[in-house]
Amino acid sequence: MTRRAGLALLALALPLLIPQIAHAVPAEMCLQHPLAAVSGLTGVGASGAAPAGRFVVGSGERSDGRQSVVRWHDGVPKQLGVTGGWAHAVDASDDGQILITTDAANLRYRDGAAEQLPTPAGYADARLSAIDNAHGLAVGYATDADGQNGHGVVWSAANEPRVLPVPAGFNHAVANDIDDDGTVVGIVQDWDWANARVRAQKAVFWRADGTVGTLPTSGPYPEATAVRSGTAVGTDVGQAVRWDLTTTGTPATAIAPGKATALNDRGDILIGTNAAIAGQGLRPLEQKDTGGASGISPAVITNTRQLYGTDGYTQQPVRWNCN
Repeated sequence: MTRRAGLALLALALPLLIPQIAHAVPAEMCLQHPLAAVSGLTGVGASGAAPAGRFVVGSGERSDGRQSVVRWHDGVPKQLGVTGGWAHAVDASDDGQILITTDAANLRYRDGAAEQLPTPAGYADARLSAIDNAHGLAVGYATDADGQNGHGVVWSAANEPRVLPVPAGFNHAVANDIDDDGTVVGIVQDWDWANARVRAQKAVFWRADGTVGTLPTSGPYPEATAVRSGTAVGTDVGQAVRWDLTTTGTPATAIAPGKATALNDRGDILIGTNAAIAGQGLRPLEQKDTGGASGISPAVITNTRQLYGTDGYTQQPVRWNCN
């Protein structure tokens, strides 16, 4: 399911490709299609989707300047009545649950109502990252009032928070995604807070029982951004990479230059403005600004090989079809 930004890597990118796309014929572009317009909102963007693609989520701005969360159910948009000075729809599950972060609270929307996900005791703030499709577990991280000394957090289906451990030698963690078996992926860091620098960083996974392990990497600032069906993806030494979590000592497999930020159950991976479709190669996502200056912001790839996000040129929420 989703996931989200890390530290910029300064290492040289190497042009490596995973075996299934290394010898593929250049693939065709994934064409873009606008999502249905949302009445009463401007600047609407799509930021997440459930694995099967029936639920897509995003937000837009009302005339009073407040942001409002939107859900598209089978393509039909609806404002959910959740608003804020800023409001971000984070992720969705196939049973219609939606995670939302606003300037006032972290929320789980289900059965037509928003429920608060409490910040764990001893922490000042928290942010949501993803929802587990099978059990409704939510994952994110909590920090002190300065946004420091973070710990990964898993909220149960009953909205009870559980703080994940940070291994010795590190003082900050960010949990980015959760698999259906409860495995969480993210990063741990050793920060020199006084001098605003990271002394060390590792890509990590937490098993459902809370035990934490380090993923094999080559560079100084790796990150695990997303996980699905036992495969994690992320970045290392300027390359989008994937890890097999069933054999955690195996080195990462390089996919292409860049950063992998999402994947689906079929092994298709979102990398920047391209989709690495298994057996087809890297397929570029259509941009309406042919010069590319306005950019696109794809957020998620579903099991039906549909990607959702925003086109910066049209300022519209869009879908890319990679079938």
